[in-house]
Amino acid sequence: MANPSNKVVIFFSNPIVGIIGWLATIIGLVLTIYFYVEGKENRDLTYYVNPVKAVLVRSGQASRLSASFDDKTVETDITAAQIALWNQGKLAIKKDNILKSVVIYTDKQIPILEATIRKSSRDVNGISLGTENIRQGSITISWNILERNDGCVIQLIYAGDTNTQLLIDGVIEGQDKIRQLTFAGKIRSPDEQFSSRRRANQYLGFFVLSMGVFLVLLCVPLFLIRRRRRIRDKSLASLNKEVATELTLEQVRSLLDRYRELLSPRIQDSGLIDRVARQFRRLVPILVPLTALVYLLLGLYYLVSSQELGPPFGF
Repeated sequence: MANPSNKVVIFFSNPIVGIIGWLATIIGLVLTIYFYVEGKENRDLTYYVNPVKAVLVRSGQASRLSASFDDKTVETDITAAQIALWNQGKLAIKKDNILKSVVIYTDKQIPILEATIRKSSRDVNGISLGTENIRQGSITISWNILERNDGCVIQLIYAGDTNTQLLIDGVIEGQDKIRQLTFAGKIRSPDEQFSSRRRANQYLGFFVLSMGVFLVLLCVPLFLIRRRRRIRDKSLASLNKEVATELTLEQVRSLLDRYRELLSPRIQDSGLIDRVARQFRRLVPILVPLTALVYLLLGLYYLVSSQELGPPFGF
């Protein structure tokens, strides 16, 4: 009777069991981090500047459209931009939690011509704008309460170009600083979008063709192995018929030699196709876990990158 402890040792010494345990450890670590971040309760006032800005009036170009501010003609570009502000944390941000006024300002104190609230998540938030220092390029934002995903979209029209930075400053209780989300990509023109789509289709086409060629090449050795096995099975069947008849001693020896030739592992694995198949069978226990790991990492990447950038209530 076999020792049960030896069976356990043999089972856990299997490399497939080790790889599965390794993958389970990685998945458990990722899930632990994810649930820790999701379960954390905090205040998280966040803002995001829409990367698409509209130039209403461009300086230096002949146009019948002009603008003035405080009875003075604006000689620079006039640009419209939108900035979203919302609470992304689980704890509500009340008016008493504002330790230092939340202010939207332009770099270099570029004057703001107009500031309006374009959208608000809920009317009960009581969001309002203070425009006392609008000529110095800053406005104050106040509210009664911002619960999770509560916020607003503010449109600013300022006397500057699209390179002007819009920033928010302030201090919220329990939060180090107001968090800014940025768009890491590039705003592409229609021509660039068409070119990008064409390149994506080309890459996809090459990938599909490559996979097709790979599968065709993979089918060739599989077909040859199957064909060789059929030939061997037919030979064995004919030998079985001969064994069923009365044979002399010399005929029995001849049949045994033929059986040995057909069933010998050395002869069976001597061909190139069989060697490739044997190596492929050895690689399967390694390729499958690695492929699973790649898909897990890709899934996590696309899951994180697919999160909506910007306010949950949209622009």
